[in-house]
Amino acid sequence: MDAPEKSRNWLVSLAKLISPAVATFLFCRLGGAHSSGTLLLLCEPLLLAIGLYLAAAFVMRRQWRASVATVLAIGIGAISLHLPVTLPKEVATREMPHWLRLLRNCAVLSKGMEAPIRLVTWTLDENTPMADTIARIQAQRPDLVVLLGTDDQDVGSALSEVLDGEVKFFPDGGGVTAIVRGDFQYCAEKKDSWSFNLPALTDGDAQVIMTFPYIKNAGTLPLMIVRMDTPDGPTDLPAWSQRLAKSAAEVASAARLVGTPRMIVVGNFQAPVAAQPMALPLRSSGLKPVATPPNWPTRIGGIPMLTVHALDQLWAGRDWHAQRARVLPSGDQVRQPLIVDLTPVEAHAR
Repeated sequence: MDAPEKSRNWLVSLAKLISPAVATFLFCRLGGAHSSGTLLLLCEPLLLAIGLYLAAAFVMRRQWRASVATVLAIGIGAISLHLPVTLPKEVATREMPHWLRLLRNCAVLSKGMEAPIRLVTWTLDENTPMADTIARIQAQRPDLVVLLGTDDQDVGSALSEVLDGEVKFFPDGGGVTAIVRGDFQYCAEKKDSWSFNLPALTDGDAQVIMTFPYIKNAGTLPLMIVRMDTPDGPTDLPAWSQRLAKSAAEVASAARLVGTPRMIVVGNFQAPVAAQPMALPLRSSGLKPVATPPNWPTRIGGIPMLTVHALDQLWAGRDWHAQRARVLPSGDQVRQPLIVDLTPVEAHAR
């Protein structure tokens, strides 16, 4: 075999080795810029399992090049899914409620936070036992607890007793409960909470709740609680991912109107923070994601699983510094509670 033919064969072998990785990279980058990128992220564990199975099958058949090419494609695809992208166009949002502008004075003029706080958020299934997990939350002595999926009076009362504070139930939010070591402040229209609906198949199934909890010995903060829509079966998934992107854009617009420096946005986003069509509008509003461990799924169909994503998210304004984030055991619940310690930036600097 002459030198030109050897060189040509080497190039063909190299092309066969890297072409699956290049194709996967382009697919994930293009998909990541579209609302369907959220679905790719949610399916990431399944796609990873399929890829590793194929790589192992190639090894069993002694097809080394195919096995290496598959592993490269898996690695490149996983990395490219989590890289920032530029969206082709900004997601259009409807006109935001007028009261958001009225709340800006409360967000700006309220006294700043003077001490660290501990926040717990958890999306739960009210029909699954939760007493043990509630006891674990109580033991953490949090300053602020946000529960999505329940407005159980007994649970809220038990937590408010431990926190020595106030509990608020939001039944119109599909079952949302907030408990603070202090109380909820009144603002603007002589109310202590406001809400508007996000895009959903059924009106009211997705919502934003705005309130101003005062934490004893710490201060008052603007708190936005988010509950996004759930899909109505497999055929609804493409439209659902678009609803999530629109919801994130509306949350970002609302946060921008109220003012983000002291704000905390928390809730059930139904998707990982790496979902770029949802994350980019929130980042552009001045919020930053708080890195947390994965809290979903602890089990599927009753079978224990390793958690791979954090579907409950927490975003904070520039006046906050995240110190520590962790999860608590949740028994038979599908998601684990997230517990986050936040410190005011000025206090952290000192």
